[in-house]
Order: sequence, then structure tokens, then C-alpha cells
Amino acid sequence: MSTTIKTKNHTEPTISAEKKACQILASLLPDNKNLHDHLKHNKKDYNLVAGDDLFENCRPHLINRHFLSNLKQLKQNDSKTILISQTVSDYEQGLKFRILCNRLKNISTIIVKDQKSYQLLQDKGITQTQLSFDIRFLLEPSTFALMEAYQSIQSCQPSLKKCCLITLPESSHEQKITHSNTTKNILSACQQVINMGLTPIILFQPSEHAHLITSQDIKDKLPDVCFIDTTQHNPLITDYDFLQALLHVSQYKITSDYLSTIFAVTTGFKPLTFYTSELEHDLIKRLKLPHNSIHERRSQTLDERSLFEPQKVDINLIRQHICTAFQLSDPLH
Repeated sequence: MSTTIKTKNHTEPTISAEKKACQILASLLPDNKNLHDHLKHNKKDYNLVAGDDLFENCRPHLINRHFLSNLKQLKQNDSKTILISQTVSDYEQGLKFRILCNRLKNISTIIVKDQKSYQLLQDKGITQTQLSFDIRFLLEPSTFALMEAYQSIQSCQPSLKKCCLITLPESSHEQKITHSNTTKNILSACQQVINMGLTPIILFQPSEHAHLITSQDIKDKLPDVCFIDTTQHNPLITDYDFLQALLHVSQYKITSDYLSTIFAVTTGFKPLTFYTSELEHDLIKRLKLPHNSIHERRSQTLDERSLFEPQKVDINLIRQHICTAFQLSDPLH
């Protein structure tokens, strides 16, 4: 069985993470050990397509070249295409949504990662839609990344038992979060973590302009807070591998974006979470994660017990769910 892996995203680290997850997923089939094989011995061929915002969900009224190009590619081999780890928007039920639904009706299998996307497509008669989880739940940090993460955290706080990692929310067109609310809640979380006897360590990406602004505000008000740039690491490891390793090394963590929440869950314990989007809120509800909303204007009290005594989560059950949805897809039978 030959596999064509395609990933669509605007950020390179996420592309790498999803491509790696696709390779793991495809390798689970016993007759699909080599992803680069061509069609042989009458084995079926299929296209495995993954990637965030494949259909320009963040631009509900814009039908641009990227959107049309993606739909055209799907049309070329739609009966043998498996769309996985997807999320769709109703685009306010406008022309863009009707165009998308018309194309998706011919796709062999569509595996979405949130309840809203599942219900939207089912309501439009696209019954080959399945609900599962993001394929990046399949990832594990490499040993090399874990070693580097350990050293990075120890440079901030020698005792791993006294540090708490806090991630910052991603900026997005669909997230109407004011900078003041974000800063206020992160600052409050840092102060509460300090009061608990822990050292807060902020994980940030300099490519995210909002991260730089929030980080500077925190430095000005709480100069003892530590910061780790998740893009500064050995070139032999990827950004996503380093991020996941950091979250695995630290015992205490507070996540504020979708990917870091996924990686925190892969440790086998539920993180304390600030949610910033519908997609994150859906994940929080389905996995019953302790959470606060970063949208709130007033500072919120952290659940100390959820931080110090996190509940276990069955990561193997999540991974099994993803693999089962994939293996039951039509082109594989």
C-alpha cells in the first residue's frame, strides 16, 4: 500500500509535527512499512492528507487561491483520499461553506478532531465523517530533545520539582483576545505560582509578536520570572520536539495554546489549562481538563490541587482511538 502524505499549514514546526505523526500512523499498517513505495502487487493506494487550517477557517469570507488550490488537489483523487486531523468552519453558512461541502461529499473519509466540525459535516449529509483526536497525540519527544530540555530548565531553576512551565497563547484571526486580558491573566498565574513556592518559566516563540509584547510586560512587572525561547535549541531537533520535551521534563505546567495542551496530555497527566479558542475548549470538554478562560477580564484563581496533584489521562486510549478511525477508513479496505 502506497501512501502520499500531504500536510498543509502556514507554520513550519506544525507541518513537521503532523508529517511525523502521519508517518507513525501509516506505519501501523503491516503492509505499509515503506512510505515511499509505489503501487505494487495490486495493493491499494491512498492519499493521507493532514494539516491545520487546510480550508482557511480563519478567513470565513475569503475564497482565495490557497483555498481553491487545496480543493482542486483533493478532486484529483478524492475517492482514495483520507482527510485526517481536520477542523472546518461554517463560514457563517455562506458561499465558501457550500463550496467546501460540495467538494467534501466525494472524499472517501474525513476524520475531524472536534465535535463542532463533526456535527457541521454530518448535518450537511457528509456521513463519511468520523470524530477522533489530533494526530499529534501520537508523538513522543526524542531522547536528545529530553536531554536538551532538562538542561534548559535547569539553567532557570536547578530543582525540577520547583519549576512550573507556562505557555503563551497563539495569535489568531479567529481569537478576539485583547492583549491586556492575556497579560493580566498570565501575570496573575505567575504571581500565584510564585506564592505556591514554585518558579514560573514562560515558554515563548519570538516569531509570535504577541509573545514578545506579553513577555516584556511580564519582565517589567515580575523580573524574577524565567523565559525559554522554544526555537533556540540544537539544530538536530525540531521546535515541536523541543516543546514537547520541555513539557515532559517539567512536573508542573499551565498551557495556554492548543499544541502545548496536546503535548502536556501526552505525559499521561491532565495539565491546568487556559483556553483561548473553540478548538481548545472542545478538547478540554472531551478530556475533562481543569481550565480557566483567558478571555476573562478579571484575574482568576488557579486550582492549586489540579496543578500539584494532576489527574491521570489514558493517552494510550486516545492514540488507540486515532488509529482505529484511520484503520477503518474506506481506502484501506
